Amino acid sequence: MIEARHISKHFRSRQVLCDLNFSVEKGEILCLVGANGAGKSTLFNIIATLDDEYEGLLQIRGVNVRENKRQVREIIGYVPGRFSLYGELTVAENLSFFASAYGCNPYEAHQRSSGLWRHLEASSRKQAKYLSGGMKQKLGVCCALAHDPHLLLLDEPTTGIDPFSRHLLWEELRSLQKSGMTILVSTHYLEEAAIADRVLFIHEGRQLKLGPPDKIVASYPRQLFTLGGYPVQPLFHSMKELPGVINCYIRGEHVYITVDENILLETIGVFAAGKGFEKVEIAQLPADMEDVFIDCLATNGGGSISC
Repeated sequence: MIEARHISKHFRSRQVLCDLNFSVEKGEILCLVGANGAGKSTLFNIIATLDDEYEGLLQIRGVNVRENKRQVREIIGYVPGRFSLYGELTVAENLSFFASAYGCNPYEAHQRSSGLWRHLEASSRKQAKYLSGGMKQKLGVCCALAHDPHLLLLDEPTTGIDPFSRHLLWEELRSLQKSGMTILVSTHYLEEAAIADRVLFIHEGRQLKLGPPDKIVASYPRQLFTLGGYPVQPLFHSMKELPGVINCYIRGEHVYITVDENILLETIGVFAAGKGFEKVEIAQLPADMEDVFIDCLATNGGGSISC
């Protein structure tokens, strides 16, 4: 469905995308993960035909995106990171407008996103600007699906919305995938990335990892330990000095450290006790998607990270 080869982008002297190479297969959900400023929205604008000042080759269904914008726009639906519908129009008027713009029947547009529309129908006469964040995102997806696209692009659709709306949106994405739709979605939530068929990590415009979530987690090359029982900041700063530590970061009320295979749990305990943390609670854990992502950032110029 999507073929991206050597995609690069500059803003004046600053490079924001650097030689990205990936594909998205028909009927696949590919999740794009990166910190703020990683280049996710820039990449979405390129794929959505809103920016053709880039290097490399981008094709959708074999069509050159730069040279055939009108043709590409007929087969994609795009939900940008910022709410971009018409706030003065009602929910129903927004959906009817987007359906009509593509020459589609508004009733059929309702059916294409019936799972989300059921939650919007009671507010169909309300102006869009008065909707909650979650409802705005539902409406955005409904409008993007109005013309029955082959490819759906969603730039951080679950940021700032409640957990129920996040769950509902992902249920709809899975339903759309079962109908054959291809989906490219970005997120800040690593547990959402684990639901996708494949995940693409980018950092400062560079491609770090690409693959199925289970294989990405299985590729984690280090031992991971968690330490607790003390205030995290002093514990964090002390454990950064552990000989052989590769990365040290905070998650919630615990300090996480990654080390090579030669360091034992007992060695960590002795070091912590020497720093004044005699009763520190230490456990070895399997890595999850968030640990892998943090490790990728740290080993690619991100340094020690607190999150």
